[in-house]
Amino acid sequence: MNPGEGFTPALELLWEESRRQVEEQQSSLEALRNRCIAALSVSALVAGLFGSRLVGKVHSWRGWLVGLALVAFAVTVIRVIGIQFPKRDLEFYQDLEPYLSEIKNSIEVPPEDVTYNLAKDTQASWGRNEVHLKAAHKSFKGICFLLGIQVLAWGIALL
Repeated sequence: MNPGEGFTPALELLWEESRRQVEEQQSSLEALRNRCIAALSVSALVAGLFGSRLVGKVHSWRGWLVGLALVAFAVTVIRVIGIQFPKRDLEFYQDLEPYLSEIKNSIEVPPEDVTYNLAKDTQASWGRNEVHLKAAHKSFKGICFLLGIQVLAWGIALL
C-alpha cells in the first residue's frame, strides 16, 4: 500500500505535511552551510588581499585595526565550524526498527498506525531541529556582521 491509499484525508495530509517540513529544514540547513562556506571564503580573501598590503606598515593605530580584523576572522572561522560540524546532529530520519521488528515477527502492523506514528515522530524531530536551526541562522547573522567589521578594519588600516 502506498502512502495515501486507504488513509483518511486528514492522516494523509498530516503525513505529507510532516515530511515536507523536515525536508524544508534539511534544505535550509544545506543552504545555510553553503552560505557559511561562501562567507568564510570571502573573509579569507579579504584578509589575504588587505593583509598583504599592510605587511611592514603596521604602526600604532593601524596595528589595533589589523588585530581587530584578525580577531573577527578567527571568530568567523570558529562560528562557521560550529555550523558545519554541530555538537548535535539534526534528526531528518525516523527509527524504523520498531516497525521492522514487528513485521519480522509476523505481527500485523496497520499502515494507518505506522503513518500516524511516523508523522508524530517526524513532527517531534522538527521541533527539536528548529531550535538548533534558529541558533545556526542567528550565528550566521553574526558571521555576516564580523565580515563587515573585517572589511572596515582592513580598509581603514590601509588609509
